[in-house]
Formats: sequence, C-alpha cells, structure tokens
Amino acid sequence: MIPVYLVVSILKVTSILGIISKLFEPFMIYFGLPGDSALAYVTGTFVNLYAALAIVAGIDVTGRQVTILAIMMGISHSQIMEGAVLAKMKARPVIVTTTRVIFSFACGLVLNLVLPK
Repeated sequence: MIPVYLVVSILKVTSILGIISKLFEPFMIYFGLPGDSALAYVTGTFVNLYAALAIVAGIDVTGRQVTILAIMMGISHSQIMEGAVLAKMKARPVIVTTTRVIFSFACGLVLNLVLPK
C-alpha cells in the first residue's frame, strides 16, 4: 500500500492528479465524488481494493464521499481476477462484470441523493 500512496503523492505534487481530476470530474459529480476519486475507483475495479484504499488515503475526501466510494468499489472490485474465475466456472464474465459496474454506478447515484450533505 505504501508504494501506491507514494505514487498518489507524487501525482499530487506534479499536478498530474489535478489533470486526472479535471478529466473525470464531469462524470464523478453524479456520485457526489471529486474527480480524483475516479483513480481510486478504477484501481479498485481492475487491481484490488487495497490499492484503491491507498489511493483514497492520499486524496482529500469527506466521510460522505468515502462512504459512497467504498460501497461502489465494494460492488465492483477486482474485475479482472474475478472475471477469470467466472470464465473457469463456465459463467458469463462479461455479463456479470457489466452488471456489477452498472449496479455500482446505480448505488453511487442513489447514495448521492439520499445521504445528507
């Protein structure tokens, strides 16, 4: 986790995180999240939750935002590894993965509407 946190700190200092944040902010605003939280979401989705948590520790988020992001990542995490497991089980990994991502987004939207600001 420390190397991921270090990378996020470097991205902050070099203002690359700011560029990433501005790029994803129009999308993440629907979930009530800052743009730089997209990096944590994508990392959690494709790598694992522990790397994503290290990124969350390196960005400025409120308790409300952490709650929304954590639930979204809890639904849609480690997709590559779990997709491989699903394929071995003769399941349909594309359908399951797509469903998890869509449900994750839906939960993020609903939580943004119902959680007090």
